Amino acid sequence: MSSNYRILAVASDEIQTQLRLFFRLLARTVKIEFISSGNITVEELSDSDLLLLVDPQRNFTSQEFTQIIEFLSNSGRLWCILSEDSAKKSNVNFLLEQYSIIVNSDTVIQRAHIEYLHPKESTISLKKSKLSTDLNSFAFAYGSTLTVQEPAFSIVNTDIACYPSERPVFACNTQVGKGVVLVTGSTAMFSSKLFDKEKNRDLASSLFAALVLPDEEMKQWFNDLKVPFKDYFHTPTSSLYAAEPLPKFTNVSKLPDVKLNRLNHIMDQKLFKFDLSLVPESLKLFKNLNLEVENLTLIPPQFEMKLPKLSPAVFPPQLAGLKGPPLDLFDLDEEWSTPDIRLAQLCNKCKDKDDDIGFFVGEAANITGINSELPQDQRSIKDILYHVGKTVFQYKCFDQDNFAAFMRNAEGGV
Repeated sequence: MSSNYRILAVASDEIQTQLRLFFRLLARTVKIEFISSGNITVEELSDSDLLLLVDPQRNFTSQEFTQIIEFLSNSGRLWCILSEDSAKKSNVNFLLEQYSIIVNSDTVIQRAHIEYLHPKESTISLKKSKLSTDLNSFAFAYGSTLTVQEPAFSIVNTDIACYPSERPVFACNTQVGKGVVLVTGSTAMFSSKLFDKEKNRDLASSLFAALVLPDEEMKQWFNDLKVPFKDYFHTPTSSLYAAEPLPKFTNVSKLPDVKLNRLNHIMDQKLFKFDLSLVPESLKLFKNLNLEVENLTLIPPQFEMKLPKLSPAVFPPQLAGLKGPPLDLFDLDEEWSTPDIRLAQLCNKCKDKDDDIGFFVGEAANITGINSELPQDQRSIKDILYHVGKTVFQYKCFDQDNFAAFMRNAEGGV
């Protein structure tokens, strides 16, 4: 490998942080330049030997695709490290389909708990792979399968413990001029969390070591890793078959010899279909019986009793009632007693107590309503006694008409 070997990595800042151990492994022997934002330029590609597209999150322009294709035709190497969302968040498939590789929108899951708890984190065995014998298995997480057609080929497939089974997750195309295209279906497998699990570090080292080989040796190395893979197997809709009133296998003494992926061909759907295939025969029957074919008409409904009057489907609010008065805070006998009884009770309280004369006069004025007839500033004991004496004198006076003048003269002379 030349000391001037240079890698151009297109990865966001977040991906650079998650894959720091992976990039650190590459940076030990070669120089890496990152593009976290912005477009890929011709100058950057012309100075690079390997282009890394790591989990792209944007759509590439047609000019960028043209530059990448020209880069590959001039001995360039392309390594696409994708994820389960790459087909949705980026148009990278427009580039890869020109090299007979497409990343699918599915997700690889493990059928049973083997090593990891999350179903999207699985362990893939390399027993059928032609990689180094030291690589027994590797961790594959949050990735998708690849659709591969010739001249591209698969180099690593999922095993029977995963679903989809025996489908490509690493694919390569060596018939790209002088270059090569390598596609990986998972980005998380090279993250710091899984990079040292299983044999992920050794797998990344082997692939990178092959990408820096001379052209002929590199292509021969990848061609030797070619492995066959199986087509997609879609399980039958067992819930739909179970909902039918009769079993599909009727009058079958022995099931035909058919592959599992052709299981739907031995299902009889004619007994349970709903269509208009019998309408022409029904119309011919009218003609044979000399009956007139009439169009269907709507039969108006007839109600035996009138429908009730519509009313809003609401209910009046349930308002809480007012609380009762706190009767325990009042002296009911005192509040409901007549003025005579209250005066008698007051008299009993102040009996034989000379010091309570002022209290007696004031409370008696409140009970009899005298205070309500006096101003606020004239409710002393003297004013109350004056008002009582004045009222008694007025009551006993024979000349009621001259009483007011008499009182004015009397007050003036006082």
